Formats: sequence, structure tokens, C-alpha cells
Amino acid sequence: MANTELTENEISEVVKLTAEELKVLVDVQQKINNITLNLGNAELAKQAMFVKYNEIKVEWDAVAKTMEDKYGQVNVNLMDGTISPIDPSANPLQ
Repeated sequence: MANTELTENEISEVVKLTAEELKVLVDVQQKINNITLNLGNAELAKQAMFVKYNEIKVEWDAVAKTMEDKYGQVNVNLMDGTISPIDPSANPLQ
């Protein structure tokens, strides 16, 4: 589309866009609307996942506390359930 400005006289003579111009404009607007909707849905899903993560983290902490009360601070192999002492040299936070 050429970058030409219409005069006030010319604008009053223009009744509507051509069918092709209107189609292009509507198509682009629909693409913008779809992306905006998808971004909103993604944000809602993200927020729901944060809530679910926090719920599961609370559950994990409760289970870990129960196991720690029973077995002490140990490593647990999640594949077979074997328990081994924690190697203090492997923990950089201590």
C-alpha cells in the first residue's frame, strides 16, 4: 500500500476500503487477536502451574519430614528405595 495521504476532500469521497484491503486488515487483526488470546491463556496456565507446584511442594515437604523423623537425614534412592548416609563432603552448603 502506498504511503499517500488523502486530502479532506478525498476522504469525504472515500466510502469504504476495497474488499481486498478490508480482508487484509481483518486477517491481520484476527492474527493479533489470536496471539493475544493465546498469550493470555498461556499466562493463566502458567499461574495455575505455579499454584499446583506450591501445593505439591507442601506435600513433598510433609512426606520428607515424615521420612526424616523415621530414618534421620539420609539419601533415598527413588528407584529402589535404598537408604544411604549423606556424604557431608558432597553438600556444598555445609
